[in-house]
Amino acid sequence: MIKRKIYTAISINLFTLFLIFSLVFFSSVKTSYYTYGPNETLSLFGIKIDTLLKYICLHIFIFISESSEVFISEIAMPFIDFNIYNPDKKIIYDFSRIELNIFANLMYTFNSVKKLLMLIVSISQFDIALSKVIYSEITRIFTVYFILAEKKFREYKEIYELDELVIN
Repeated sequence: MIKRKIYTAISINLFTLFLIFSLVFFSSVKTSYYTYGPNETLSLFGIKIDTLLKYICLHIFIFISESSEVFISEIAMPFIDFNIYNPDKKIIYDFSRIELNIFANLMYTFNSVKKLLMLIVSISQFDIALSKVIYSEITRIFTVYFILAEKKFREYKEIYELDELVIN
């Protein structure tokens, strides 16, 4: 049942992305957003990205920023969030109240500022926005792999057999 819901959600996401990309690629509006690579109209934070070297440096910056964001949001932030928002956790041992408050608010503030800056980068040109997504998803693949490597899984058949034993 859960897998069916996940497959449905994935299908809806794919369909929605297909519609969005169709609108983007078949748009007749000509803007600098749809240009690719370094060019005279590409400028970020007052820096003109008009050479291949500047364009490569921009992509290195985006890769580092997106990779760090994925690592922070998927490895560090769950510890903070679970300690704050878990209603079943009434006693916190790892942090004092002030430490957790400061850590959480610093992380949320840094995250918001980074998102703002990356939004500015993303709206500059479509290929840059796309590379931002690709870099974060590649990093997320490795992050999820390493997190899952620390867990043990039972085969679906084993779980079904255990349920049968408990029921009978």
